[in-house]
Amino acid sequence: VAGQQIVQEYIGCVFEGGGNGIGGVSGITALGCIFNNVGGDGINFSSSSASLILVGNTFYSCGSDGIEIASVPGAASFHIIANNIFSESSGYGLNQSTGTNSDILDRGYNLFHSNTSGSENGFGDSPSFGDQTDTSSPFVNAVGGDFSLTVDSNANRNGAPVIFEGGTLGNLDIGAIQRQTRTNTFYDSNLYDTVVN
Repeated sequence: VAGQQIVQEYIGCVFEGGGNGIGGVSGITALGCIFNNVGGDGINFSSSSASLILVGNTFYSCGSDGIEIASVPGAASFHIIANNIFSESSGYGLNQSTGTNSDILDRGYNLFHSNTSGSENGFGDSPSFGDQTDTSSPFVNAVGGDFSLTVDSNANRNGAPVIFEGGTLGNLDIGAIQRQTRTNTFYDSNLYDTVVN
């Protein structure tokens, strides 16, 4: 149908080996995915008419860039790149080879670690907007496939804030693997009856 975008959606997927993890000219949505040792880019995106939504993914040891954006978004498209880890790729963590930072609707709360060519390219600024870096691996054992975060990683609780109508609950972890620990306990003694035996 004219005017509609075709969108490739990936949720909780693992991409390993081969060429690019995901590539193409249609819209791409990836949430909570792991790109581990893919031969080329984790994601290679080259559409000017489709949207790119990448939230909470982990890109490790990609053969080229973690993400390469080779197009400028058109008027009906947008890009959101948030809460991702880019670690040990042979190219850049995040490479916008065409366009400028202003072409990205929302980019932030990403973590960069030891990408050969650098953290970012084509954005006209250094990592910012809540971005983090780690000097040592953020993962417990990435070579063994364990992408859980180390206790001292800057990805811990430095991701996008969890916002609800009454305020915030703190920040998410950055990347595909979220820790399953409770950080807040809500207790109101006026809501519970006291039982006396």
